[in-house]
This record gives sequence, C-alpha cells and structure tokens, in this order.
Amino acid sequence: MNILILKQLFNDKQQNLFDEQALLKQHEDSLRKRRGHIQQLKAVKQDRVTIYGCYTLAILKEIEKQAYRFKQIPIEPVGKHTCLIDIKWAIAVEQGLGNLLTGYLSSSREDERVLLEILS
Repeated sequence: MNILILKQLFNDKQQNLFDEQALLKQHEDSLRKRRGHIQQLKAVKQDRVTIYGCYTLAILKEIEKQAYRFKQIPIEPVGKHTCLIDIKWAIAVEQGLGNLLTGYLSSSREDERVLLEILS
C-alpha cells in the first residue's frame, strides 16, 4: 500500500511539474511579446525623429543630457509639432516652411547659444 501512495504522490508531483512548466512557457511567451512590442514602439519613435535628419536622435539625446544648461528646453524639430489636416497641403507647407521644419526653437539668447554649441 505504501508503494501505491508513493506512486500517486509521484504522479501528482509530476503533473504539478508539467503544469508549472506550461505556465512558465506562457509567461515567457507573454514577456517575449511585450519586449517585441517595446522594440516596435522604440523603432517608431526613432523613425519619427530621424525623418528630420540622421543626427536628430543624437542631438535630442545631447539636449536631454545637457538639459540643466537650459532655462527652458528647446523645442525639438518644429516639424515634429506640425500636423497636416489635409495631405493635399503637404507640398505647399514643405515649400513654404522649408528648413524651418528641421529647425529648433529656443526661448532665449542664452539657450540659443547652448543649443548652437550642441549643434556644432
């Protein structure tokens, strides 16, 4: 009778192990999906920034790193803050604003000097 009890305990433990392994696999899959989603979001953010120039991301990181030097953080590429309601105006807006879309805005001369140091 002891052997039957031991076999049953073994089978129960083995089933618990299988259940736990299945649960672990589900959690690992969920984690993998979430990490993939985070990477996609980072890529989208980077793509939205790099359309203003290949160095834009590095410039924004440097502005963030040197934020303490600014009275007010510059407004990053102006184009990032523009939104067309109707795509038919895209060429006109781009022609009219030209390089302003890739430019930065600073709130004071002092901030402008710091920004120019970063940009140079």
